[in-house]
Amino acid sequence: MANPRHSVRLWGAGLPERLVGGKGASLDRLVGWGASVPRAGVVTTEAYRSFVAASELSESLNEVRARPLPTPDRFEAEIRRIDELFLTAPMPEQLGREILRLADDVAPGGALAIRSSATAEDMGSDRKSTRL
Repeated sequence: MANPRHSVRLWGAGLPERLVGGKGASLDRLVGWGASVPRAGVVTTEAYRSFVAASELSESLNEVRARPLPTPDRFEAEIRRIDELFLTAPMPEQLGREILRLADDVAPGGALAIRSSATAEDMGSDRKSTRL
């Protein structure tokens, strides 16, 4: 059974930032105001926590948090290492199905733009968006 708190369609219902992140909540407000916003959905912060817990990333992330910040010459290597942790972690089957169901609801059979919600990723040229 799908967990409605893992992925939600934006209908303008006033979704809280703690559930859908700052950009998701802002987009949901725009939808509610009647602004011209493409059909959209959000993979929630709860889905992220479930993914981290199921893939046992918590221990690795705690280790990263416990270490001192990398020196500037090691920063990019540390980012690549953390990215690799996430990219190689197994996606829980149910969560993957929920995300695919949301994608089909938002863009049935069509193109889909996927956008990261991390504000820091908007800085410089390191934008994390993908078009499928």
